[in-house]
Amino acid sequence: MLSASDAGKIGRLVLPKQCAEAYFPPISQPEGLPLKVQDAKGSEWIFQFRFWPNNNSRMYVLEGVTPCIQSMQLQAGDIVTFSRLEPEGKLVMGFRKASTAPPSDQVWTCAIIDFSWLYLCTC
Repeated sequence: MLSASDAGKIGRLVLPKQCAEAYFPPISQPEGLPLKVQDAKGSEWIFQFRFWPNNNSRMYVLEGVTPCIQSMQLQAGDIVTFSRLEPEGKLVMGFRKASTAPPSDQVWTCAIIDFSWLYLCTC
């Protein structure tokens, strides 16, 4: 769920450690690596996937997300989901607006993240 900080103008999305380590490519340097994203509207985004050392652990973030969040009109309380498409290893990033409506009335959009930077798809 997006926090006020995630949905604000800081430009980064804090990722749960379990999600980052399960679905994103491994990174060994704090500066991380760029990820190219295409959203359901066909727009392309490049986020920087990186981590900050945190005691004996890591805090994972996607940086440069403000334009995407604004384009999707996401706000604090909205949900961003990640899942991996196997066997090609693509990540799907989905969005769900916070709502008091029943789940069947909520709208989902999604995007494909591809680490080869060759495959462009919307779903």
